[in-house]
Amino acid sequence: MFNHNPNQSVRQGGYSQARAIQPSASPRIVPAPGFVHQYREADYPVNWQQEQALALSSTNIESSVTDNASVYDQSYAESRRCQFNLLRASRDGVSDYHANSHIGFFRLRERPSVEDAVNRLFRHFPTIFSPGNSAVAVFSSCRYHGERTVKFTANVPGPDLHDDWVVMRKEPRYFFARTLERLWREPWETAASYAAPAFSPVLGRSGSNLAWVINRRHFLAGRRSWTFGYLPEHNLFFVETAALERYSHSIFERMEGPMGIRQQVIEIWAKLIENIAQHFSWRLVRHVPAGYRTRGRVAYRQGASRSARAIFTTGWYSGVLQRHPALSTY
Repeated sequence: MFNHNPNQSVRQGGYSQARAIQPSASPRIVPAPGFVHQYREADYPVNWQQEQALALSSTNIESSVTDNASVYDQSYAESRRCQFNLLRASRDGVSDYHANSHIGFFRLRERPSVEDAVNRLFRHFPTIFSPGNSAVAVFSSCRYHGERTVKFTANVPGPDLHDDWVVMRKEPRYFFARTLERLWREPWETAASYAAPAFSPVLGRSGSNLAWVINRRHFLAGRRSWTFGYLPEHNLFFVETAALERYSHSIFERMEGPMGIRQQVIEIWAKLIENIAQHFSWRLVRHVPAGYRTRGRVAYRQGASRSARAIFTTGWYSGVLQRHPALSTY
């Protein structure tokens, strides 16, 4: 069904090899003809050693002292605007791996071009994502190794006290994002650092720097992907976003219960799919693949495990990997 090689490696560079199995018969979601893009190293020249070398070349001492906040020089942090570290789930994440898939189905008179739909969603992503959502997305002038970045902030009144950054990469029939940590201080963070000793002589600037080290990270380490496709047995077109991620710091993990983070993930990406339907003037229809739940007319599924291998070898997520090959590098 998928033209997928189950023996291809799904983890590169210095780690044990985890391999995806053939997808189970359910959910039977297939891309448009010719959709499956075989993983090739040339498509993702970001195996772990190469990616780390790129990151180190742009971060200098930063990556070696991430958790030793007191060594940061103030002017050094302020001078690094538009510089980032990549957050990899395997290297920078903590606790369980979280996998999820959100799908919206449409019954259309004419099947759209997958390439055109992907291009349109990629070009207009912030405009489509933001209306009515609990977060706001904007394209930034900052680039990460020449690739476009997006900044997410909470859709609430007042100053932006936390931002989440990703770098986007588009392939012909899908695109994906990788999470980032920024290496510069925002003006309010600089002010807080200088004011901290007056408010807390014990913690002082070291405590403020530690808060900055945490706050500058996207709260997740990992990847998210978007694609369109076709479900032939039901004559349904679909849009799907899927992810493999971990919390990027133990602080964010501790916030999961009080802030309902996993539920927020469901709400944010279900709302995006509803916004996509409105943007394209498509009507969502209710269709629930086996093992999925629904939020309105959007189907979703979540899973968690201590290892990515355990997730990759589940039937439902091996099917996700067929449609989102970029998620197999983590």
